[in-house]
Amino acid sequence: MEMLIIGSLGIALLIGIVILILNLDAHGHGGGHGTHGHEQHDPLETILNGLDPEKVTEKVIVPHRKIRNSWKIEDPQIKDYDKFRKHISGYVQHHWKNWYKGQIGEEEAFGHARQVLDAVFEKEGGFQHAYKLAKEGKLDDVISAISNQFEAQSHNSYIAHQLSIVPPDDLDAQTDLVKKVFEKYKHLTPEGTKFKKPEYYARNHGKMIQAYRGLMDQFLNQYAEKKEQGHGDGHDAHGGGHH
Repeated sequence: MEMLIIGSLGIALLIGIVILILNLDAHGHGGGHGTHGHEQHDPLETILNGLDPEKVTEKVIVPHRKIRNSWKIEDPQIKDYDKFRKHISGYVQHHWKNWYKGQIGEEEAFGHARQVLDAVFEKEGGFQHAYKLAKEGKLDDVISAISNQFEAQSHNSYIAHQLSIVPPDDLDAQTDLVKKVFEKYKHLTPEGTKFKKPEYYARNHGKMIQAYRGLMDQFLNQYAEKKEQGHGDGHDAHGGGHH
């Protein structure tokens, strides 16, 4: 009976030691490594990494430019309105398929193209101006306008997603995030630009996206220059008008 009790105590002691070892291992062996694990899961650091301009460029900008460049235009001058309709509808379907990996009907694709062109060329006459450009041999400009809108929408959506990782009702965290973004990427601030206080952008999500897009524009210019100097595909991440 006594041996049975001693044996039971030994097993219990052994189990206790195993549990202790497992607990120490889970907390970084008790040597302070738990802090490192916390840093890896810091929401603000995750967001800052997600907003890294080079990462955004490779993940969002370059793919859209490649989709645009893969669309070949044999004759940039359109003389027939039906051909113009089919061309811009076809491009929307092309971009939609390659980016969203889905299908969009020709009628809906044309409607999308028309809305984009009406908005982009609003001051010049909207859709009518786009058709005029195509007849003048500038179909490339029309297609680029549609492509840039796809890119801008994806770009804004990506930024909005990253910024929304912080709860919208946590103003302190939102403000801290804005401070860190401006501090980390201050070297990309356009010359002459004066940002408002971080609290303003923390309360105005759309304005923060615009401010960050200004930083991204600076980065894209530098990115393209480096690509061109290195004889790379600088055109894939260059070109304005994606606002």
